[in-house]
Amino acid sequence: MTPAILTPVLITSRLLLRPFEHEDAPALASFLNDPAVAMGICSVPLPFTQLHASARILMIRAREIAGKDFVWAAEDLDGNLIGMIGLSEQQIDTARLGYSFARSHWGQGFATEAVDSVMDWVSRHLSLREIRAEVFHDNPASARVLAKAGFIETGHGARFSFARNGSDATRTFALL
Repeated sequence: MTPAILTPVLITSRLLLRPFEHEDAPALASFLNDPAVAMGICSVPLPFTQLHASARILMIRAREIAGKDFVWAAEDLDGNLIGMIGLSEQQIDTARLGYSFARSHWGQGFATEAVDSVMDWVSRHLSLREIRAEVFHDNPASARVLAKAGFIETGHGARFSFARNGSDATRTFALL
């Protein structure tokens, strides 16, 4: 990825995808502190406090400035922070996609809408050979989101998760 491009604002029919701001910490802490949400993310401990959220936002912004990440806060039409989606550089031409939404917004197509918008932006602005993603074995809804976006399942693995207190099985996906 490149340090010349900062995370842009993206608009869909129901979402505003924008860079995170420090003021997002309370809302981020609220939805990531939900055990059902945290168990879908490797790097989220439980409890997930506002201090964790503030530190995460600082880390996101630092990696963004270094050209390593693009991470969007997802707002609904009422201006509420309901999720996040991001790309993290893995190698020069490879990135990892991740996303998470508040449980109150599951099953309503928000993740699919956000992934579609980010993938459209990536296709127009970045030169990536491959985008990878992983989902825990017990998260078929997230696997369906990836399949709708054109990702192909490439195998299985295991990832450590703080919220799960150990490693658990994952399904791996790639978009070329």
